[in-house]
Amino acid sequence: MEEIKQVTAEHIEAMMEVCDGVTVWNYVDAKLLREIDSYDKDLIEIVELDELEKIDSEVAKLTGAERLPYFGAVITDKGFEFLENEGKEIFLAGKTK
Repeated sequence: MEEIKQVTAEHIEAMMEVCDGVTVWNYVDAKLLREIDSYDKDLIEIVELDELEKIDSEVAKLTGAERLPYFGAVITDKGFEFLENEGKEIFLAGKTK
């Protein structure tokens, strides 16, 4: 995954979508969240598939013949602070920081 040097409005939107924790099924969301993780590992917590199976009963039921999610993700306290401060400006401006 390419390391990003700037957070965009798309990254902020992806962070806002994982505030309550989500299972990530969409490639674009997975890519954006991995980029955020490479930018600062403390902004979101990535939950890999083996751990996600213990948390999400729907994922635990999957046999592998079905489409599997990429991972789970949840925003951290530092991530919330980032959204409140810099994130708001980046999102509203729709530009990179």
